[in-house]
Amino acid sequence: MPDMAQHLTERLAAQRERRKEASKALWRMKPAQRRAAMWAGELTGAQLYEWARRAPDEVPLINYESPRNRRFWLR
Repeated sequence: MPDMAQHLTERLAAQRERRKEASKALWRMKPAQRRAAMWAGELTGAQLYEWARRAPDEVPLINYESPRNRRFWLR
């Protein structure tokens, strides 16, 4: 059982690190680059949510809705 807990802890740490890196990559982009990445389907759901939360005026509206509210934009 301790091995499973250790494995889970390591997986969660790796997931946290991937999200942190994805967040850094998102904010290294300029607003126009973020929009292009969104339309190309290159942003994850977590990145879209973070972008819409931190810079809502930058995020294009789709049928008057933010992409974070549109399930098909999220991968």
